[in-house]
Amino acid sequence: MLSKNADQHYRLKESVTPPVGWVEHGSPDPNHIIHLRFALPQPKFRLLEQNLYEISDPSNERYGQHMFKEEVEALAAPDQESIDVVKAWLTSYGIGDIRYSAARDSLKVFVPVSKAEEMLNTVSSWFIGFPVN
Repeated sequence: MLSKNADQHYRLKESVTPPVGWVEHGSPDPNHIIHLRFALPQPKFRLLEQNLYEISDPSNERYGQHMFKEEVEALAAPDQESIDVVKAWLTSYGIGDIRYSAARDSLKVFVPVSKAEEMLNTVSSWFIGFPVN
């Protein structure tokens, strides 16, 4: 996974090694459609977490109260700027069908493997998993 640092340069955030018993089995068809899900920062998540702890703690005066779905979604929502930046980036690749979660804290797009590789500057491979005893 690539992420930008403060200098706006991309850097490798995480590299995943295939599980034991999984073997690379070639490249996928470049036209094969996959879905990509992007999670956006949730700046009010700590407040959401605090509210949930309070209404779940028998020693708290708020214990047993409930939060409405809209309240949870508002506290899980990213800043509009985050949504706009990711939407602009996706649009720059010709992607217009963007599906948002209820809180708009994640979004999903369906793209061909070739487009995903271009967007993420990566190369895809198929892997086959074999049980390891």
